Amino acid sequence: MNFVVSVLMFLFALTGVAGFYVDRLVSDLIRSQLQGAERLEVRVEAIPNYKLAWGDIDRLRFAGRGLSVRPGLRIALLDLETDAISVDLTSLGKVPRLRRPLQAAVHVELSEDDLNRALNTPEILKTLETIRVELPGAVGGSGQPEVATFTQPHITLLNANEVLLQAVVKVQGRTETLLVTFRSGLAVEDGLRLRLVKPTFTLNDVPVPPEIADVFLSSLNQIVDLEQLASQGIQARILKFAVTPGEMDLAGFARIDKIPGTP
Repeated sequence: MNFVVSVLMFLFALTGVAGFYVDRLVSDLIRSQLQGAERLEVRVEAIPNYKLAWGDIDRLRFAGRGLSVRPGLRIALLDLETDAISVDLTSLGKVPRLRRPLQAAVHVELSEDDLNRALNTPEILKTLETIRVELPGAVGGSGQPEVATFTQPHITLLNANEVLLQAVVKVQGRTETLLVTFRSGLAVEDGLRLRLVKPTFTLNDVPVPPEIADVFLSSLNQIVDLEQLASQGIQARILKFAVTPGEMDLAGFARIDKIPGTP
C-alpha cells in the first residue's frame, strides 16, 4: 500500500517532465522500496504529458522479475496494469485522494523455492508452534489432544494444481520426531483464499486427522490471502490460479476505492 501512495504522490510532482524520464524516475522510486529486483520496467502513459498537471494518467504499467519485497518473500514475476488514474491535486503534500476508484489487473508467479523460503520465515514458523492435535494411536497417540510444533515445512508443486506438503513434527514430551505429509489439490474459494481438494494425509505413513492439514493450509493462506487487504481499502480477487511443477501462477484484479488516511 505504501508503494501505491508513494508512486501517486511522486508522479504528480513531475509536471512537465518528459515521458522517458518519468518512467525512469518512477522505476528508481519503486526499486528503492524493494530489497532487491532482478528486472524492473515501468511505463507511465499520459498523453499529452501535461495531463499530469491535472492529476490524470491514462495508464500505469509495471513489470518486475525477481522482486524481493521483504526478508523471505520473493516474487518471481509481477505484472500490473492500471486503468486510468485520477488524483485530486489539492491533496498534494498529503496522502493523495482518488477522484475515482483505481483499478488494476495483476499477474503474479511464485516459484517453489520462493514459497519454501516464505514458509520458513519467522512469521510463518511462529504460527506452526504449539498446535493442539490428537495423534493416531499407531504413532503413539494418547487419545487426547497433544501439543505439537511443526518445523522445516516444505512444499513441492506438482501437476494439475496439486501440491505435496511435508513438515517435521515435534510433540511436547517426546524425543522422537514425526514426518507429516499430505498431498492435495488446491482451488480458489470466493476468489480470496485457497481450499484443499481431495486431500490425503499421513504421519509416518499412518493416516492422520484433517485438523493437521488445516495447519498447512493456514500457513499457505497467510502468503496468498486477499481478505487482509480489505482493511486497507483494497478489494482484490483471484481470477486465475494454476499450479505446475515448480511454479504457482495467479492472475486477478484489485480495486482501491480510497487510499487510507484520506476522507
